[in-house]
Amino acid sequence: MAETTTDADRLRFIEEVTADVDAVQQRVLAEILAHNADAEYLATRCGLAGATDHSTFRAKVPMVTYEDLQPYILRIDRSPILSGSGHPVSEFFTSSGLQHLRRRAQADSHRGG
Repeated sequence: MAETTTDADRLRFIEEVTADVDAVQQRVLAEILAHNADAEYLATRCGLAGATDHSTFRAKVPMVTYEDLQPYILRIDRSPILSGSGHPVSEFFTSSGLQHLRRRAQADSHRGG
Protein backbone atom coordinates (compact mmCIF):
# COMPACT_ATOMS: atom_id res chain seq x y z
CA MET A 1 0.00 0.00 0.00
CA ALA A 2 1.42 3.36 -1.04
CA GLU A 3 1.97 5.96 1.64
CA THR A 4 0.13 9.21 1.03
CA THR A 5 1.60 12.58 1.90
CA THR A 6 -0.86 15.10 3.19
CA ASP A 7 -0.63 18.86 3.03
CA ALA A 8 -0.01 18.81 6.77
CA ASP A 9 2.97 16.46 6.22
CA ARG A 10 4.36 18.77 3.55
CA LEU A 11 3.92 21.81 5.77
CA ARG A 12 5.60 20.03 8.68
CA PHE A 13 8.56 19.16 6.41
CA ILE A 14 8.89 22.78 5.24
CA GLU A 15 8.79 24.00 8.83
CA GLU A 16 11.48 21.50 9.86
CA VAL A 17 13.92 22.40 7.09
CA THR A 18 13.40 26.15 7.51
CA ALA A 19 13.39 26.27 11.31
CA ASP A 20 17.03 27.31 11.61
CA VAL A 21 18.05 28.74 8.25
CA ASP A 22 20.86 30.80 9.80
CA ALA A 23 22.61 27.64 10.99
CA VAL A 24 22.12 26.01 7.59
CA GLN A 25 23.53 29.05 5.77
CA GLN A 26 26.54 29.21 8.09
CA ARG A 27 27.19 25.47 7.61
CA VAL A 28 26.99 25.81 3.81
CA LEU A 29 29.33 28.84 3.87
CA ALA A 30 31.81 26.90 6.02
CA GLU A 31 31.70 23.98 3.57
CA ILE A 32 32.28 26.27 0.58
CA LEU A 33 35.16 28.06 2.31
CA ALA A 34 36.77 24.79 3.43
CA HIS A 35 36.45 23.38 -0.09
CA ASN A 36 38.13 26.50 -1.53
CA ALA A 37 40.58 27.28 1.28
CA ASP A 38 43.60 27.30 -1.04
CA ALA A 39 41.98 29.44 -3.74
CA GLU A 40 44.32 32.36 -4.37
CA TYR A 41 41.57 34.97 -4.19
CA LEU A 42 40.36 33.86 -0.75
CA ALA A 43 43.74 32.92 0.70
CA THR A 44 45.92 35.74 -0.58
CA ARG A 45 43.77 38.61 -1.77
CA CYS A 46 41.24 38.38 1.08
CA GLY A 47 43.56 36.90 3.71
CA LEU A 48 41.17 34.22 4.95
CA ALA A 49 44.06 31.83 5.69
CA GLY A 50 41.69 28.86 5.78
CA ALA A 51 39.10 30.45 8.08
CA THR A 52 35.61 29.06 7.54
CA ASP A 53 33.51 31.09 9.97
CA HIS A 54 30.93 33.69 8.98
CA SER A 55 32.37 36.60 10.97
CA THR A 56 35.86 36.26 9.47
CA PHE A 57 34.37 35.91 5.99
CA ARG A 58 32.32 39.12 6.45
CA ALA A 59 35.29 41.00 7.84
CA LYS A 60 37.79 39.97 5.15
CA VAL A 61 35.91 39.33 1.90
CA PRO A 62 34.68 42.54 0.29
CA MET A 63 31.50 42.98 -1.69
CA VAL A 64 32.49 42.95 -5.36
CA THR A 65 30.91 43.06 -8.77
CA TYR A 66 31.37 40.66 -11.65
CA GLU A 67 33.57 43.29 -13.25
CA ASP A 68 35.82 43.30 -10.16
CA LEU A 69 36.34 39.54 -10.54
CA GLN A 70 36.52 39.45 -14.32
CA PRO A 71 40.36 39.65 -14.51
CA TYR A 72 40.54 36.60 -12.23
CA ILE A 73 37.86 34.75 -14.18
CA LEU A 74 39.68 35.38 -17.46
CA ARG A 75 42.84 33.73 -16.13
CA ILE A 76 41.09 30.92 -14.25
CA ASP A 77 42.12 28.23 -16.72
CA ARG A 78 45.78 28.97 -15.93
CA SER A 79 45.61 29.45 -12.17
CA PRO A 80 43.74 28.30 -9.05
CA ILE A 81 42.74 31.91 -8.41
CA LEU A 82 39.11 31.20 -7.55
CA SER A 83 38.79 27.43 -7.48
CA GLY A 84 41.81 26.23 -5.53
CA SER A 85 44.42 23.77 -6.73
CA GLY A 86 42.52 20.70 -5.56
CA HIS A 87 39.47 21.57 -7.63
CA PRO A 88 40.54 22.75 -11.07
CA VAL A 89 37.95 24.30 -13.31
CA SER A 90 36.81 21.76 -15.87
CA GLU A 91 34.55 23.95 -17.97
CA PHE A 92 32.91 27.33 -18.35
CA PHE A 93 29.32 28.08 -19.14
CA THR A 94 27.78 31.46 -19.77
CA SER A 95 24.81 33.20 -18.32
CA SER A 96 23.01 36.27 -19.50
CA GLY A 97 23.54 37.72 -16.05
CA LEU A 98 21.05 39.84 -14.21
CA GLN A 99 22.20 43.29 -15.26
CA HIS A 100 21.84 44.61 -18.77
CA LEU A 101 21.64 41.04 -20.19
CA ARG A 102 25.43 40.84 -20.60
CA ARG A 103 26.85 37.35 -21.01
CA ARG A 104 28.99 36.25 -18.08
CA ALA A 105 31.41 33.37 -17.75
CA GLN A 106 30.84 30.99 -14.86
CA ALA A 107 33.22 28.22 -13.88
CA ASP A 108 32.37 24.63 -12.95
CA SER A 109 34.81 22.28 -11.26
CA HIS A 110 32.60 19.15 -11.29
CA ARG A 111 33.51 18.53 -7.68
CA GLY A 112 32.33 15.26 -6.28
CA GLY A 113 29.71 14.96 -3.55
